Amino acid sequence: MAEKNKDFVSIIENRLNNPRQRVFLSEFLEYLANLQGDGTRVEAIKTYIAKGNEYRTMVLFFMQCMWHPDVVFDLPETDPPFKPGDYPDLNLAPLSLFKAFGNVQYFATKAQKRIPQTIKREAKFIQVLESMHPKEAAVFLMCKNKKLRGFPRVTEKVFREAIPGVLPEKTKLS
Repeated sequence: MAEKNKDFVSIIENRLNNPRQRVFLSEFLEYLANLQGDGTRVEAIKTYIAKGNEYRTMVLFFMQCMWHPDVVFDLPETDPPFKPGDYPDLNLAPLSLFKAFGNVQYFATKAQKRIPQTIKREAKFIQVLESMHPKEAAVFLMCKNKKLRGFPRVTEKVFREAIPGVLPEKTKLS
């Protein structure tokens, strides 16, 4: 592991162990990508969700948005044109992934609160993205597209092992 990655891992581990420090999901995914071995990543996820209810809820939302077959965003396949937020720090953005996941109800095809008008739904999605730090917005777009990129070794399998029962069992084709 490169020196820069070791420093990053050390910083995130210190923040995970400090109840007053916040670890954003985009940072946590990067941290997971820098860990060695799936078992280590599984334990890290368990530690992260044990940090508090907000963290557990955020990971559950992330897993469902990313891998649950019933969560489908009723938005164009291409990423929308939006102006990324110019926030120098994750703490300064008005919206985090935790709050953004609460807006999925407006974009998901089967959601009761789905915004029926396409233009309004897409405008709301852009508004959410522009209110987030670019790193958090990138993860939210990955959820919309159901493609986790830029975080090698961070997989559905690891999350399923860390928190079983959140996602439906995968069916095997006969």
